[in-house]
Amino acid sequence: DLHSFPTRRSSDLVVRLAKSRGLNVHVHCTMQSPDLVDQAILPWDSEGSLLPIIHSNPRPRLVVVQGDTRTAFEAAVMAYELGLPIFYVESGIRTYDLASPWPEEGYRQMISRIATYHACTTQQNLKLLDGEGLFRRFDDSRITGSPIVESVRERSKVALTKAPAIPYVVVTLHRRENRGHFADILNGVSDAIGKEVAYSWFAHPNGWAVQECDNGMNHQSPLNAVDFAAVLRDAACVVTDSGGVQEESCCVGTPAVVARSTTDRPESLGKGGAILAGTSREGVAKAIREALQMDRYAIQRDIFGDGKASERIVDWWESIIS
Repeated sequence: DLHSFPTRRSSDLVVRLAKSRGLNVHVHCTMQSPDLVDQAILPWDSEGSLLPIIHSNPRPRLVVVQGDTRTAFEAAVMAYELGLPIFYVESGIRTYDLASPWPEEGYRQMISRIATYHACTTQQNLKLLDGEGLFRRFDDSRITGSPIVESVRERSKVALTKAPAIPYVVVTLHRRENRGHFADILNGVSDAIGKEVAYSWFAHPNGWAVQECDNGMNHQSPLNAVDFAAVLRDAACVVTDSGGVQEESCCVGTPAVVARSTTDRPESLGKGGAILAGTSREGVAKAIREALQMDRYAIQRDIFGDGKASERIVDWWESIIS
């Protein structure tokens, strides 16, 4: 009944809940990032090319896509060409700058244009879609919150945490548009932490940031979803150019330094513990120092949802295919 093409670490909770209710969910993995997928967390039923899955007989009654990757876009286009309804999780996330994030901003706008159902994370996402005139009837769009919220909280095992005894900064960098700026960002990290604060830099498989770094900073391989949630929970702050990590850090109350010129999660700036730092060495260092002084208990942790997104999404699926 449902064909799911997940692109986020949070998809497993939605799929597990749907299957527990007896829904026939087929999960397809395109192996876009084989180093980052874990069948133990989200078992998949098939892998490889999307084409035979979309064209399967009987046809799926609903195609679910999440995120803004080329994989999500291709799955949505194939479903659209076959006249299959598309359920888009995380619809309405925007910068309206096609160069940032590139190419994801273009993909997400195009997916929303052809999607049948829009599961929005925040009120802002819904408002932006409404302004684009995408709704054909009221039930086409709802605010569900993000499955990331319950996923990260489940994996970190705590809702509130104390600052770690030995402060450390988590670093994740991977954005295409930041190529040429990674050295400045990493030097900003080095300038800010000095000898009083440690760091853990988890390098992305694309290797772009590693190739640009010449200041002697050590990096580690990416962590699985469970381990990363725990590391993020205990960090003094995170320096990232990932929108998903920006959501995750907000959920666990960890200050986030967003190393980008613009963010598609503006809701978390300020009250959600996020600081938009840009990509200059000075800007990143200044933002880290500010983040390290932040009261993490004052961070609003429900900006991206109250932890019930999976339940709302599966309820919606049931009403669609019933």
